[in-house]
Amino acid sequence: MASSVTEYADKHTISTLKQRLAVLAQWHITRGFPDPTKTPNVRQMLKGIRTLHPAQEKQAAPLFLNHLEMAVSWLEREASLAAERNDYRSVMKCRRNLK
Repeated sequence: MASSVTEYADKHTISTLKQRLAVLAQWHITRGFPDPTKTPNVRQMLKGIRTLHPAQEKQAAPLFLNHLEMAVSWLEREASLAAERNDYRSVMKCRRNLK
């Protein structure tokens, strides 16, 4: 089990590896087998992978004030048009997105 985790350590993020381990664990549990993903060996392997391949946070580019103002204007205009059409569902969506 640990060798298959290390095989993909540099190809996938730690969250993807943990998700795949969860699927394997569920498969084993539903078939009445012991869960091999909870062994100390696998846990230690994940800890090592997390150390060697730290996840880099992806930060979105900042939203410029003029773009924000354009988005707010568009949402307000869409809400007004929807209100004229008596489309209150769209009005509520636009108002929700303004908050």
